[in-house]
Amino acid sequence: MTQRKVGFEITPSCIRMAILDGKKSPPQIIALLKREISPESDIGATLLEMLDQPPRFSDHFCTALAWHRCFVRTLNFPFKDKNKIDAAARIELESRVPADISAHIVASTPATPAESGFNCISVAVPEEHIARILDPLDNAHIPLQLLGLSPFAEASGVLHWEENILLVKVHADQFVLCSI
Repeated sequence: MTQRKVGFEITPSCIRMAILDGKKSPPQIIALLKREISPESDIGATLLEMLDQPPRFSDHFCTALAWHRCFVRTLNFPFKDKNKIDAAARIELESRVPADISAHIVASTPATPAESGFNCISVAVPEEHIARILDPLDNAHIPLQLLGLSPFAEASGVLHWEENILLVKVHADQFVLCSI
């Protein structure tokens, strides 16, 4: 049985989906799909239709949130303990962003050594932004294993297979250019 890796992107006008054979290295493309949607579309039903069969236990689903609704900062701490960083990141972010982040979920990367202490990248994402992605998936019984932040998630994903990459992402309301 093929272990499918399913990545999808939901925009206001369409859903793009890539289905890969996860047992191959690098993964082999099984299907690249796109469906037009409207604000009234049932996102979960559209995703199920694109899959052409119910999600299987071995399937791995991932997507990325659009970065423009989030706050991302590199933070420096005198410690690298994950629990301490998790506790301190919100307080540190609150002092560095121009908005109230009390209704945001905060997450951080593992700490890496820096000249002075340890650095991590922390992000504050509005809870309703996450709910807008997760609610249709929950309703359609699609288990999401990875929710990343664009363009960081895409950049991290391609680094496993290629080097010296130029990642270009163009949408109606954003243009992202990353040299990886």
